[in-house]
Amino acid sequence: MIHIKQISPIATILLDAAKARRTATYTAIYRAFGKEVPNKDVFDTVEAAARALSYSTFAIYSAVLAKKDTGLPGSGFFDIYRNVRLAEYKDIAGNTILQHLTQEQQQKMVDLERPRVYAHANEHF
Repeated sequence: MIHIKQISPIATILLDAAKARRTATYTAIYRAFGKEVPNKDVFDTVEAAARALSYSTFAIYSAVLAKKDTGLPGSGFFDIYRNVRLAEYKDIAGNTILQHLTQEQQQKMVDLERPRVYAHANEHF
């Protein structure tokens, strides 16, 4: 379930990171929600906020999210990336399913997408 009231604050977190050419932590995202909000709802809301900033075909704003241990976004980003950038995905990972992407493959995808997001943020906001 998307939490409508959280779309704007989450979009601000994503946009601020993009305009500064940096990443946003999942900790910052979770702080915008109560502890009782299920992870699925958080991720659905993050994707809604990202779509509010741009169509995924132009820039996938969830690319600026960074896990503490890897510096990479979560699986939702890679699912969207595969759907809208299939040729790039296949150039990097062939027909590898999302669950079997290596960290190196994931990093290559993120390295291609983050500059698009940064450029989009600076051109449109």
